Amino acid sequence: MESARIWRNSLLALVVLGLGGCALTVTPGLNRPATASYSGTKRDSGVVGVANGAFVIDTATRSRYNALIGQFGKGVPEYPFLPPLAPDFGITPRPDGTFLLTPEAENDFGLMNRWAHSGKAGL
Repeated sequence: MESARIWRNSLLALVVLGLGGCALTVTPGLNRPATASYSGTKRDSGVVGVANGAFVIDTATRSRYNALIGQFGKGVPEYPFLPPLAPDFGITPRPDGTFLLTPEAENDFGLMNRWAHSGKAGL
């Protein structure tokens, strides 16, 4: 009888300690950069400026955008693009070698970039 009480108390202590250990687990927060990333030697993330209500982007950003369209141009299962995006959707070339990116295309760019960073698979 005494050994049954010891076993019961020991088991109860293990359960309490086990659950208490889970409650004290520290989960680190997300690392969110406070500054823009580099595009070449400039810290502008490839967005050179704003003109005529659109974003002015460089050639590297255009290439990154089109690569994301290649991967996610049809969207993801929970958010399909209808109709699917074609390369250079929302992009207009400028005489100085930069490109205008419409606000709609900038929104799609941001979505596709988040999908790529989160490991989602495109359609």
